[in-house]
This record gives sequence, C-alpha cells and structure tokens, in this order.
Amino acid sequence: MKTIVARHVSPENFKEFGKAVLVSDAYKPDAQSEIQTYYGQLAVMKCDSIQIGICVAKSRPFIVDELEQHAKTAELLAALKGDFITPVATSVVIGGKERPDMENIKAVRVNQGEGIVFNEGIWHWTPYAATDTCDVLVGFKTGTPQNDFISCKLEESIEIK
Repeated sequence: MKTIVARHVSPENFKEFGKAVLVSDAYKPDAQSEIQTYYGQLAVMKCDSIQIGICVAKSRPFIVDELEQHAKTAELLAALKGDFITPVATSVVIGGKERPDMENIKAVRVNQGEGIVFNEGIWHWTPYAATDTCDVLVGFKTGTPQNDFISCKLEESIEIK
C-alpha cells in the first residue's frame, strides 16, 4: 500500500489543484478598517447557480480506495467545524480515459475556518475528519452529483498519514 503524508493546505501547495481559501500572508486584503479586514476574492468559481450543502465527515481510517472527479465543475470544501484531510490528484490519460495521477497524488489538511476550491477535473474524495467529526461546507454547480460525477476505484489503496 502506498503512503502519502497530509500537509496543511497553503496557496503554494494547492495551486496545481485550485485555490486555498484561507487568510495568509500570501493574500492581500481588499479592504481594511478598525472593525474589519476583508478578503473578497480568495477564489472564483464559474457557474450559473450553486448548490450549497454540508457534509458531516465522520472519523474513519485514512485509507483511500476510490476517487471522484467533476470534469466540468469546480467544487468548494470549507471546514466549518473541525478539521479535515482530503486526497487530491490531477489526471493522466490511460487507455484513452482520464484517471487519477497516482504517481503524484497528495493529501491536504484543511483546518476549521479554512477551505479549498478544486479546479475542474481534479480527483478527490469525501473528506476524512481529522477531528471526531467535521462539518464541511460543500458548494458546486447545481446538479453536479447527478450530471458531473465520475468515480474511479483505485488498483492500490493509499494510506494518508
């Protein structure tokens, strides 16, 4: 079984997959006053309408047997309560089909109050709670689960540390 180490998400280590949605020195505020600091465009998702939901991720072994992809849709995951870890991979073409690039798969940790936006076509999986449970805000184009969901069972399981 292949093992990968989860790294805390940052604008630098997530740029090949999408955008890190968090306050860091990498981002400059759009407005600042004595009552607030506003970061207005940490990520942009293009779509007509967005469905918003919450995934309550439960504690489970950090073993990945399957990945999903939305070929035409970006996706937001934000940790509302608790922290989560998710595997991420770009695509390679194998036998004429897009598959996860298992040679370069990574895992990122997203702490409470932070988020990520996957670019279209990025492979990922249901968040793994890094705490007992984690409430994850999920946003993507309306109808994505029914119309733009591709699943891939992995030939070899991945363990996340």
